[in-house]
Amino acid sequence: MLSVYLNKQIKFVMYDSVDAASIPPLATRVITGNFAIFVNFMAVKYFKLTMVAMAINCAPMVTLILAGPILKEKVTVG
Repeated sequence: MLSVYLNKQIKFVMYDSVDAASIPPLATRVITGNFAIFVNFMAVKYFKLTMVAMAINCAPMVTLILAGPILKEKVTVG
């Protein structure tokens, strides 16, 4: 209720301004984000925290390595 009181145009900002073409990518991002959070919690439950932290901090390197073959990106230094 407080957010509606503070922002009179919340319906426009949160829903009406989103075009129909971007709804499936947004829904996919929400679903994969929630799945990633779930996997993180389960990983902490079953593995040592240090191993989970190392795996999470290696994610940018994995993205860099997979950017070439999957997205056909040219990876440059600098």
